[in-house]
Amino acid sequence: MTTGARVPGTGLFYGWYIVGAATLNGAAIIGMTIYGFGVFLPSIRDDMGWSTAAIAFGFTLQRIENGLFSPLVGYATDRAGPRRVTFIGVTLVGGGFLLLASVQHLWQFYVAAIIVSFGQSMGSLGPFGAAIMHWFRRHRARAVSFMMAGTGLGAFTVYPLNLIVEAWGWRGALVAAAGLVFIVGYASAFILRDRPEPMGLQPDGAMETAEEVAARAATSSYGLSVGQALKSYAFWLLLGAWIAFGFTNLTWVALQFPALKEKGFSSNEAGLAISAYGIMIIIMRVLLGIVGDRIGRRRMFIIAFPLQAAGMAAFALAHDHALQLVPYYLIFSVGHSMYVVTSQTVVADYFGTRRFATIRGWLGGIGSVGGASGPVVGAWVAESVAGGYTTTFAIVAAVCAVAIPFVILADLLRPRLEDEPMAATIGA
Repeated sequence: MTTGARVPGTGLFYGWYIVGAATLNGAAIIGMTIYGFGVFLPSIRDDMGWSTAAIAFGFTLQRIENGLFSPLVGYATDRAGPRRVTFIGVTLVGGGFLLLASVQHLWQFYVAAIIVSFGQSMGSLGPFGAAIMHWFRRHRARAVSFMMAGTGLGAFTVYPLNLIVEAWGWRGALVAAAGLVFIVGYASAFILRDRPEPMGLQPDGAMETAEEVAARAATSSYGLSVGQALKSYAFWLLLGAWIAFGFTNLTWVALQFPALKEKGFSSNEAGLAISAYGIMIIIMRVLLGIVGDRIGRRRMFIIAFPLQAAGMAAFALAHDHALQLVPYYLIFSVGHSMYVVTSQTVVADYFGTRRFATIRGWLGGIGSVGGASGPVVGAWVAESVAGGYTTTFAIVAAVCAVAIPFVILADLLRPRLEDEPMAATIGA
């Protein structure tokens, strides 16, 4: 007897339903928690009388807390399973938004912001990414690319969210945001399944007999323990690369708007340039996910760093003409999308899936905390050093370039997984 690898009546492998749920989950939760922050900030400042810096510190707390708790969330995901963790995370995000809507003091704002951040790490990309590593082997990059396209779609929640803030005020908009998170978050969690084997399925939707599924179910996870991963050179080299990316990415996200204004672009032109980039990376992530499984995910991960460094250099050198941004768009969008598509898959390719979420949690957590200095350093350089934001992004390009030998050596020194299934090596 052969098990069905497709959902009855659709002909579609169930893993792709999980990917679709992850895409919508990311659009809603990342859209509200990351992109939506800037929409609420001016109204909260005007209503509560708090300074912009004091409110923005809540966002900084979110990023630091998200990094510090990533290893714990990864451990919980490996032990309890992605589905259970997602339900808890969605509850925390929605509940945190309701708390934010009722705050009267700054300390209450900070507490609610931390709850939202903790929920985001539990209820969105982390657990969904862990599940996808089990549901896909040959097509991991493609699956992750669709999931990460959802974070790009999250940027499109900014405009309607701003309309709600104008109509209902920031407190009413936060209640609406909580409602969206509960609806989309819980729906996506109901679709999520930790592994294909309990459903009688095989990764990537391959067909096999029921007896083969039963025999393989007990050993569906493979790879290193956390302790073994921490003892490998590859882990520490990857960590250096993740810190460099964190520094690059957080500086770019936080300072690209003021940098464009310093270069001579108006506020509307700067906003349009950033929106146009958002559209581009959605397309790039999907296309490069397909390419990554063909040319090799580890190879694409390595290529991502010189392209990001060159892209940041192009941004630093651009001035007040839109055409001068074209090299930045073309180069950085490819490099950045390559990293986003492969950064999770290489963890599974290097260390296996047995403790994927915990190992990724350590990498992402330390990487985020290490990279959190980027916006602070970048802003100080722009204000204090000759050249302003040109100097800032030249430094960012250099930091990203430093990571190139790290990722090359990490690949050369990656652990050999004795229990790795043959299918997991295809596309790696």
